[in-house]
Amino acid sequence: MIPGAVDRLLELKTMRRRRGEDALRLTHTTLDNAVSAVATALTDLHGWREDLTRREAALYGPLIGEAAALIDLEEVNAEMISLREHEQLLQKRLEQARAKADLARQAREEAYSAAREAWREVSKFEDLIRALRTDATLEEKRAADLELEDFAQARNKGGEQDNNLSVNLHRMWSGHSLSVIGGSRFREIPESDSVLDFRLRCPGGWHRSQ
Repeated sequence: MIPGAVDRLLELKTMRRRRGEDALRLTHTTLDNAVSAVATALTDLHGWREDLTRREAALYGPLIGEAAALIDLEEVNAEMISLREHEQLLQKRLEQARAKADLARQAREEAYSAAREAWREVSKFEDLIRALRTDATLEEKRAADLELEDFAQARNKGGEQDNNLSVNLHRMWSGHSLSVIGGSRFREIPESDSVLDFRLRCPGGWHRSQ
């Protein structure tokens, strides 16, 4: 029989394995979201850069070939700075998304290692419990065999005692029968010198045989 402490320890290891599996699933989800964020940031940046040329042309186009006032040039320059700053912002968002993806990927690897170790621990412990149960089963079988052997030996001893008792009773009964026969019906007559004479005493009288 497996001790209760072993069962509780297996339960704790199984709970740890389940927590590891939950953590691994969470890191998978986090990594998927991070990768998706990287893809979104990269798309936004590429889209902005592709449209940047058109935006710049739209700003400088009205000024080409015209005598532009200083204030107009300043406004165009301010718009160009705003466009570049927005590009830098998109670039920064992409870098942050990639950094988060790297962290999520690292967390996923750590969670995977922890979950794998938890699985290994549970598997080893289950193997140990199976071995203990096998040993316990063999021990119970050996104990049962010993009990059967003791029972058989006790039965054989009982049979020998019964046989000895039967022999003794048989001897006692045989001796008693001879005594009864000799005392009640038969009497041995000593040999005479000339003739062997046995007389049988019967209720009706004497009979002589030669």
